[in-house]
Amino acid sequence: MKRRITVTYASLIAAAVLPVSGTSPDISRCRYAKPIEGGVSVQEQILAAVLDVEVYSGTEPGFEDVRLAGDDGVEMPYLIDVMTETRTRTIDRTCTGIVDTLTEKGDNRIEVVAHLPEKVHSPTSLSFVTPLRDFQHAIRVFGAGKTGEWQLLVPEGLIFDYSRFMDVKNLSVPLPANSCVRFRIEIGNVTDEQESQLRSLTRHAAAPGADVETVTVQRRPFRIERIVFGYSVDREEVKGNVKRDYAPAKIAVDEEGGNTVVSVVTHREPLTGFVLDTSSSNFRRIVRVEVPERRDGVERWRLVGEGTVTRISFRGYNKESLQVTFQEQRSERYRVVIVNNDNPPLQVDGLVGRGNCYRLTFLASPSTEYNLYYGWPRAPEPSYDVAALVALLRQGQERVEVFLGDQIENTSYRAQISNVLGSRVLFGAAVVLMVGALGWGLFKAGKRIEELPEEGE
Repeated sequence: MKRRITVTYASLIAAAVLPVSGTSPDISRCRYAKPIEGGVSVQEQILAAVLDVEVYSGTEPGFEDVRLAGDDGVEMPYLIDVMTETRTRTIDRTCTGIVDTLTEKGDNRIEVVAHLPEKVHSPTSLSFVTPLRDFQHAIRVFGAGKTGEWQLLVPEGLIFDYSRFMDVKNLSVPLPANSCVRFRIEIGNVTDEQESQLRSLTRHAAAPGADVETVTVQRRPFRIERIVFGYSVDREEVKGNVKRDYAPAKIAVDEEGGNTVVSVVTHREPLTGFVLDTSSSNFRRIVRVEVPERRDGVERWRLVGEGTVTRISFRGYNKESLQVTFQEQRSERYRVVIVNNDNPPLQVDGLVGRGNCYRLTFLASPSTEYNLYYGWPRAPEPSYDVAALVALLRQGQERVEVFLGDQIENTSYRAQISNVLGSRVLFGAAVVLMVGALGWGLFKAGKRIEELPEEGE
């Protein structure tokens, strides 16, 4: 009897612990599964699926229990990151043109041929760096590719410096949209005549009224130290996290000590704020957001965020701010406390959570279907080699968007002994059962000993 009982218990334990053949042990510990749909391809791809409310509700706070596997049951490395939105920022830059030739032409003009440095294209302007002041020169600009005919880009440009009269100058010539890399610049009136501001006066004492005034005229060439091209570079930069509204599972409104307390039950989405829905007007209230935490067996409420909600509407003046923010939380329960003080309570018509969006990214093999697994309490955090995936994403490789299917029960799921015994009630019941079985075994053994014949009989 004892042997049969031992074999039976061992069989039950083995059935609870051992996974289905061909399935990763970690996957068999996850209760739920979701098929990843729309991602089967004939070539390798980087697939990305946005996590949904069911995944948030069934996973651990840091997604430690999430596992990914192909149709062969083998685990696959993955990344889970918060989705961000980017914006294109245009940065203005300059570079010095490289002068090829300078030719003096007739009609008091010169011609400069210059080209752009490598990796610079589509200039938007050219500027002249010169130590001179008080001048005015007409400019014509032609452009060309590495080979080919010259095309007129700027038929009538003008650079000037009127410092003698006012601090007004323009040393830049805007260029139209172009793809040129070589430029021919014609500068007119390169040698000007400038009167000196100092004049000499000669007087003859013997002949009053025969004074002679002498003016010095200086011939001055237009000195160019360098030609600078301006161009623009577009850069993608992170604008912020993608935000999404999440409807709570349940809310209840109560009045406590002059405060309006909104109790919120969620699906454990990654929330960063709440948006109040109220029909009240002309108010300003302090709002606190709290989450429960258990210390020494006692549940307390911990403050995670505080802000001010406002709505003012008077004679065409409108101001409204009904959101209070906090650091990301994945709590199932929240308390939103609206401090009324001696004011009448606000009419709370509803409340909406607002938070981040997370996505699962992985490198998919050709002609392979994948499933997402989760729902493993107290799961250890996996350690995957995702160096290749990160390198590809940094190179700008596109992610192909896929989506998660409906949640189903994991057919290879086996409840773990640690999960079953994690409940104090079940653990106590298990202990009582084992003690009872042991006592019954001892009792039966004792009865058998009593039935044995005495020595000598």
